[in-house]
Order: sequence, then C-alpha cells, then structure tokens
Amino acid sequence: MSEKVKIKSKKVSVFYGDKKALDSINLEIPEKKVTSLIGPSGCGKSTFLRCLNRMNDTIDICRIEGEIFIDDKNIYEKSLDPVLLRARIGMVFQKPNPFPKSIFENVAYGPKIHGIVNSKDDITAKNNTPKEFYPNEKDRGPFRGDGWDKWVTTDLSDWWITETNYEKVKFKNADGSIEYSAWWIAPTIKENKDAIIIVHGYGASKHEYTVLMPAGMLVKKGHNVLVIDARDSGETTCEDGRHSAGQEEVFDILAAAEWLEKTHAVEINKVGVHGVSGGAIAALYALAKSPDIAAVSLHGVIFDFNKIARHEVMFQGFPGFLWSSALIAARLRGINLRDLEPYEGIDNLNGRPLQIFHEERDTRLPLWNMTDLQNYTLKIGEKADFYLLEGADHMEGLLLEPKFFEEKLYEFFENALR
Repeated sequence: MSEKVKIKSKKVSVFYGDKKALDSINLEIPEKKVTSLIGPSGCGKSTFLRCLNRMNDTIDICRIEGEIFIDDKNIYEKSLDPVLLRARIGMVFQKPNPFPKSIFENVAYGPKIHGIVNSKDDITAKNNTPKEFYPNEKDRGPFRGDGWDKWVTTDLSDWWITETNYEKVKFKNADGSIEYSAWWIAPTIKENKDAIIIVHGYGASKHEYTVLMPAGMLVKKGHNVLVIDARDSGETTCEDGRHSAGQEEVFDILAAAEWLEKTHAVEINKVGVHGVSGGAIAALYALAKSPDIAAVSLHGVIFDFNKIARHEVMFQGFPGFLWSSALIAARLRGINLRDLEPYEGIDNLNGRPLQIFHEERDTRLPLWNMTDLQNYTLKIGEKADFYLLEGADHMEGLLLEPKFFEEKLYEFFENALR
C-alpha cells in the first residue's frame, strides 16, 4: 500500500534579490511520518521550510518559483489567505524571538488565538453574549474532507438576541455548595410556561456559539431558555477545575430545573434540555436521574463510554490501554466515571421525547457511536429522532446546516413541551 503524500513541491526555486537560494526542489512528504531535512548550515533547509507556510512572503526581496501542494491544494494560489495557512502549519524557529510577555503567555499564545481554552479565566474573558456571538477561529474551517475551500462564512446574526432582554442570573444547588452563573432569556411572548436548559461541552462555557446559537433559535420561536455554566466552568463555582464526564454535571441540570420552577413558575413537566458534546452526556444522565425532565435534545453525545474513552485516548496519540489509568485517577479524586452509564438514560426514557444530532465525519465520536445508540434504543422498544449532519466533523454541523438544525430543534421542543 503506497503512502499518502501530504506535501509535494514541484520545481521550487527561491531567490533573495539576484541570489538563488533554492534550485528546482522536487520533494514529496508522506502523511503521518516524520521527515527530516539534513544539511550544513546555509544550505537552504530553513528557506524551504518557510516556503511551506509562506513565511518567505514577509521578506520584500524574496521571490518564489514553482508549486507547493498540501492536501493537493496549491498553497501559492492567489485566492488562499496565507494567514489561514499559517494557522494550520506551524514553525518552530531556530533562534527564539519571544514576545515581551511572560514565558507562560508566550507558550499559551498559539492555543489562545486558536480558541483553545485551558483555564477558567480564558473562558470568562470571551466576549460572546446572547446579543452578539461568533464561532471560534478553530471552528471556521477548513472542514475535514473538504480540502482548503470550505471555510465557514455563515452569518450568525440571524440568531443574535436583539429584540429580547436577557438577564445574567445566579442560583445555588440544594446544599449551597455551588453557585451557578447563567443567562435567562425570555421571549416577548410571555404566556409560555416552558423552558429549555442548554448545557455546554467540556472545556467550554455559556459564552460558546455552540450553546448561544441554539438558544437564539429557540428564543426567536417563543421558548424561554436558560443557558448555564456547569460546575468548574465559566463563572460558576470551581471545585477542582475538572470535568466528570457528566457524572456530576447532571446535578447542575437538576439544580437549574429546580430554580426555573421556583423562580419563574415553569411547570416541572415543561422543562426540556439541550446538551452539547460533554453537556449532552449530562443531559442523557438527567433522564436517568429525574422523571420530571420532559424532553431531551442531544448534539454529539457519547453512548458506549468505555469504547469512546478508549478511542479518545488513541485519538490524542496514546495507547488505548491508558484509559484504565484515567479511571483510576478519577477514583482517586472521588469520582466513579462508570457510576452512571449512558444507556441508563435510554433505559429510563419511558416514552419521553428524545432527539439526537450527530456529525457524519465526527472524529471524536465516530459514526458507530450513533449507530450503537440507535440500535439500543430500538432494541428496548423506545423511540428517538436521529439526524445525521452530512460532511461535518464534531460540532461542525451546526455551522454547515444551521437552517436544518433550527427547524428540527424547534419542531422537537414545540411538539414536546406545547
């Protein structure tokens, strides 16, 4: 089986003024391999590497001839933005030239500009609100399988909350140990006594477009919405700064449902939940924990936790058996990641409405995850609506098919709660 070529150069020559630094370089670099360029100082190694992310463009006297293809796309086409190219192809320079910041800030600069969140402060500093929000840079593409052409240009302003007041609220759980931060968004139609709790994914917060966009879809159709920061996220109380894969976050949903009943007279059997990624598994557990949750919508949910966790470990580049170490580590801090299993939510569905969105090309939650969930639901005689978002990786379907997503989300909660 031949190796797939990731990068190919054809007759690449580089000139600095009249001086020719590279002469007709033809080179193929295979995918998923380490390729080394070895040679004496000044032979052109760095010059060639700078061609791969067009860093030579920043040198006024530099001129490049020939072609370079990455994933069969010519990176020197005029239509390609070199800034976006450099966002995908990094380079570590031989001589460090740090920004005038701390060591931590220098190391964290790359992840931060790509929207990767590693601390609570990073999350709460985001500017997204229900009134105006945007996707993170890393979620604008290009999408897996679509080459370099499909960058998201979706105008999310259709779902900005501009005609409805939203309120930042605080509430506590039953024993008062956790104070939650949330946005309560009520439409201009006041007679509705239903509400939908929206829960973000792992490492995210209520500032993410993945929760604000569905919130806007529902509010504009007349539903009340509560977008929450789960524990250890956003502006909610931080216990240990770690996610428990839904085992504890499910109680955040139940605390929110109780607050809705007490504060806004929402009938307990009129509470729905929309969970996103890591929040979806907590929403699924809510079906097992409370008979009062009326309907649940899930976007990118785990079904077989053991299989997915092993897959995630390998996705991150580690041996699959290390998953058992994660179980032990969680146990040491008092959390049993197998205390609740996702299938228990289906076991306790008892005819309640359930819908699931899943991306066709999801690399974090492969398609077999949804197939297993479908088969189990049918096996025990329950019903659920499954929607496959074609051509999309994890969470991308919301941006690629927003109108379809909006239609199905609204229809589901309209039928379930009204």
